[in-house]
Amino acid sequence: MVERRQLPPQIKRVELAQRDGGRAVIRYQLTVDVGVVDGKRKQLRKRYATEREARAVLDAVRGDVARGTYVHPAEVTHAEACEDWLAAKHGLKPSTLHGHRVNLAAALAELGDVEVQKLTKRHRRSRHRAACRRAALSHWQEPQSVVAAVGELHAGSADGGTEGSDAAGSCGS
Repeated sequence: MVERRQLPPQIKRVELAQRDGGRAVIRYQLTVDVGVVDGKRKQLRKRYATEREARAVLDAVRGDVARGTYVHPAEVTHAEACEDWLAAKHGLKPSTLHGHRVNLAAALAELGDVEVQKLTKRHRRSRHRAACRRAALSHWQEPQSVVAAVGELHAGSADGGTEGSDAAGSCGS
């Protein structure tokens, strides 16, 4: 016999309109408080195909909120994040600021319109390989500056570039 468990108050069973087969589709809607932003209560609301998925996400989100590591969804592009990062660098010499802009230029040309929260490990690997190819083609550029440029690219990513070893890796790998 199947054991019936009561759903937590954050999960609601939703019956959607009938589909082609004449049967209604069941989804589990998760609504969970994720904090207060600018004095307003924020909630995450999403539907899942199974109760198990909804419970797993509920547990993960609650844990992140409790640890203070939950990141609210945002539509900030990589270009905007890099500009904010550069603007926060107070007291830099103009030559240093120019160097940062030069190091970020190629990455921003390719990934500037990608939302920061949608950057993936594949994006980082692609940028690292491209930087290594450019370094191999131009004899004047030191591999260390390539690593610095890739590190700057990852400075604004959600995990700080710590996922994998791409940012700190050498061009020979």
